[in-house]
Amino acid sequence: MKSTRLFLIALVAVSALGVLAHAQESSSVPTPASQLDRTHLPPEMRVVADTLAGKWSITWIGADGRVIGEGEELWKLAPGGSALIEENRSKVHGASAEDYAAIWWNNKTQSIRGIWCDPTINDEGCSGFTVTVEGKDVVLAGEWEYQGKRQAWREVFSRSGSNMTQVLHVGDPGKDLKPVSTIRGTVGDDGNDRITDTEELTNLATDAGTAYAARDLDRLKRLTADDYVQTDVRGGVLNKEQWSAFVRDRHSELMVETDDVRIQFYGETAIVSGHWKYTRKEDGGISDSRWTSVWTRSSEGWKRHAFQNTYVNANADRCSTEAAR
Repeated sequence: MKSTRLFLIALVAVSALGVLAHAQESSSVPTPASQLDRTHLPPEMRVVADTLAGKWSITWIGADGRVIGEGEELWKLAPGGSALIEENRSKVHGASAEDYAAIWWNNKTQSIRGIWCDPTINDEGCSGFTVTVEGKDVVLAGEWEYQGKRQAWREVFSRSGSNMTQVLHVGDPGKDLKPVSTIRGTVGDDGNDRITDTEELTNLATDAGTAYAARDLDRLKRLTADDYVQTDVRGGVLNKEQWSAFVRDRHSELMVETDDVRIQFYGETAIVSGHWKYTRKEDGGISDSRWTSVWTRSSEGWKRHAFQNTYVNANADRCSTEAAR
C-alpha cells in the first residue's frame, strides 16, 4: 500500500507539469513587463503560452475515475519573457504535492524545452522535457527517476475557453505508455485577460497606423475617444476634430509599418508605445518615429485618448545646440 501510494503521489506531482502549463495569473499577478514580452515570443511558443497560461483551479482524477486531489496552478511569463514559469500547490490523497517548472524557447535548436523540479519524488531533483504543439493540443514528454526506477511520461493538454483537460500517460521508457490520471481545470473569466488585452491593443495600435496612412477617418474615429489629444512630430497640439482635419487634408501619400509595440497596464488604462516606419509613395523616401499613447477600456472597447509622436533623429542634440546659438 505504501509503495502504491508513493507512486500515485509521484504521478500526481508529475501531472502538475500539465497544469504547469495552465497557469496564467489573474489580473493582479502578472507584471506589465511579462505581458509585454509575450508579443515578442516565437509563434510556436506564443501558442503554448496562450493555450497553457492561467491561474487554474484544478481537480485530480485517478485511473479509476475517482477524485484524488485538488489544488491551484499558476503559470506566468518570467520577467523579460525568458520563460514560462509554473507554480503548483495541490493536495493529493491528503498530502501536499508542490513543484516548480519552466518552459522556454531554445533558439539554437528552434524548439521548446522544459524542466520540472520536485526533489521529494524525483531522484535527480530536476528533469528535462520536450514541448510540442499537435493540432490544438500542447504535449509535454520526458523521463524521471524515483527510488531507482526510471519512468517515461507524456501529458496532453486540451483547452476549450476557460476549461482545461490534461491526461497523463506513464510507462517504461521505449514502451507503450498507459493513461494513469486526468486533471480538469477551470480558469476565472479574467484569468487570460492580460494576454488577450495585449494582443488586442497591439492589433489596434497597428490598425491606427494603417488607418492614418490610408486616411480612413471612420476607422480612426472608432479608435479614438472624444477627448483625444495629439502632440505631433512638430510639437503641435491637436484635439480630435483638428487632428481629423489634418489627416483628411494631408498631402503626402504614405505607407506606415508598425513594430516594437510595448504595453504597460495600470488597471483599465494602458500605456502603448511603438515604432512607425513611413514610406512616401511618391519618391520612396523613408522616415521613422517613436510614439507613446494612452488607452482606456470602455463599454465600446479600448479607446485611444492621447498620442505623442516624435521623429527619430540621431542628430537631435546637435540641432538643438545650434538652434540655441
